[in-house]
Amino acid sequence: MQFHVPVPLASGCSGSFLAAALCLCAGAAAANGMPLAVTATVPRHAKLNLLAQPGPVTVTAADVARGFVDVSGLRIAVSQNTGGFVLAVDGGTPLARSMRVRGAGPDVQMAGEGGSITQRTPVRGMSTSTLELEFRFELDPTARPGVYAWPVRLSISPL
Repeated sequence: MQFHVPVPLASGCSGSFLAAALCLCAGAAAANGMPLAVTATVPRHAKLNLLAQPGPVTVTAADVARGFVDVSGLRIAVSQNTGGFVLAVDGGTPLARSMRVRGAGPDVQMAGEGGSITQRTPVRGMSTSTLELEFRFELDPTARPGVYAWPVRLSISPL
């Protein structure tokens, strides 16, 4: 007979709690002359931290004539343990009919409403990377010069 003890590891799981649980199981197994098998499951995790964000977007008459405005200065830290993540970009602004995002691998073109960027990383286990994102907002034909609230929201999911 063999004990099989699945141990789910939550991100806040205490190492001493896990050690105590293993000691109790090991003691019970040893007392009965049985081997002890332990498995651990680590939940998939991805977290986004905003390090720097541009202020409002200023659209000039020259930007309107050119048809786009470039904005840089968005810096995020991504922590994940799955070998990759999906970064959801929510545009949801009438300012832009489309946008191009640079800085998370190859440039990604998406609709003004947004889209997603999948980034795979070769690292397994918890890792953190910093991304500096740049946006080119292709202006809607009705766009006017002015100052607009930052038009992008980001969220993240593990692969």
